[in-house]
Amino acid sequence: KSVSSSRDICNINHPTTTNTTIINTNELIVLNELDDRLSTSLSSSTSTCFELENRDNENLNLKENEFTTTRRTTTDNHELLAECSQMNSFKRDPDRGPQAAKEFLLLGPYQPITTFPTINHRHFCSRWYKIYPWIEFSEMTKKAYCFVYRLPYSSGRCDDAYTKNGFNIWSVAIQKFNKHQSTLSHKQANDSYINAVRNLTDNTDVLKLIDNEHKKQTLENRNYLKEIIRSIIFLAKQGLPFRGHREDDESKN
Repeated sequence: KSVSSSRDICNINHPTTTNTTIINTNELIVLNELDDRLSTSLSSSTSTCFELENRDNENLNLKENEFTTTRRTTTDNHELLAECSQMNSFKRDPDRGPQAAKEFLLLGPYQPITTFPTINHRHFCSRWYKIYPWIEFSEMTKKAYCFVYRLPYSSGRCDDAYTKNGFNIWSVAIQKFNKHQSTLSHKQANDSYINAVRNLTDNTDVLKLIDNEHKKQTLENRNYLKEIIRSIIFLAKQGLPFRGHREDDESKN
């Protein structure tokens, strides 16, 4: 009986143990699935974060590159403009000689706004540009010149102080400038300059008048030729002769 009772007890306890094992196994499976899902979710989130971060970095790099390129282009343009301006300044500088003035007839006197050097506590004043429109300043020699006087320059006939050598005695500048612009030679040079500019701007110089007359005559001849060709085409289509039936002296043909 004792042995039989023990078997019964074992038979009774065995299913319970099996059920517990099954439950534990199911829980482990569920937990493993949850872990897998969490791992997958975390991995996906991490990948997404990395992708977003990389995308942001790429956009930032693109913007930085665009900004750098734009800044470089702007800098290059400024440098190019500065070089062109410097080159134009050199070309227009009065120190190049009287002959160079004719190249910039329409631009007029070279009047830069710059730092003027002091000589004996005196220096050139930019307001003189308005008082004396003919005056110009050389950044190379730091001296003043007369633009209209340089245009008709002829050695021995023009004052070299305002054409070749330049003027820089600023203590008596106003007196000298007033005296210079009152001379007959300066007035004649100024009139020549005004007429030259007027001829260029109003198209009244001889060469352009001849060219305009030539164009007018060409257009008139072209119109005559069109009428002749039109008459020839008409006669050809109608089968008519180019001459009349009578060609004696009394005929109107």
